[in-house]
Amino acid sequence: MPHSGDTVSFVIRIWLERGQDGGAVWRGHIRHVQTDKERHFRRLEEMCGFMEGLAGAECGAFGEGAGGDGGRGA
Repeated sequence: MPHSGDTVSFVIRIWLERGQDGGAVWRGHIRHVQTDKERHFRRLEEMCGFMEGLAGAECGAFGEGAGGDGGRGA
């Protein structure tokens, strides 16, 4: 797990495409800023797995320890 002063940053793009049957299909791409490692994904679980592997923290930990406001300081 990163130390409290460490920053772990990701650039995430998510977009909507039409599948072969005309239905909506979500797609995504994520890049780890510090290492330039990247991957495409079709499910949020894949995105979270990528983040967890590089950051050493669970995706479900968003906002924990930030006063319950998601880190917004509100």
